[in-house]
Amino acid sequence: MRQLFEGKPCTVCGSTKRRKPKGNRKTGACHACTTKKEKEYYELNKDKFAIRNSKWFKENPESVKEYTKKEFKKNPEKVRARKRVYYAIKKNSLEPVHKRVCKDCGSQAQHYHHEDYSKPLDVIPLCNLCHVKRHL
Repeated sequence: MRQLFEGKPCTVCGSTKRRKPKGNRKTGACHACTTKKEKEYYELNKDKFAIRNSKWFKENPESVKEYTKKEFKKNPEKVRARKRVYYAIKKNSLEPVHKRVCKDCGSQAQHYHHEDYSKPLDVIPLCNLCHVKRHL
């Protein structure tokens, strides 16, 4: 995440905590407003992002393979646990995360969280914010 800096107020909400601009770009919005705008754009263009991502995966199999190997070397237990959850969802023995609610705040869940990777199907549905809080 880019650093925040105190400066001119946000052009949207008036907050003085804005993102530090990259290079010669200027930013008129604070971190919260920019994130909100990016999420709205993503929601409106999900299919475009999905097509672009799947195209990249097909065109770059070596990069995908290399990344997967590197991740597995770093933490094999974590990768195995994630795969078990993926296959459980695929076989309908575990409900997809978007059909669940966050255990902490009650909003729509976006992630499954493992407290212990040795118990791969013992997962907790969490929204993105609550998931980040658990890892802090």
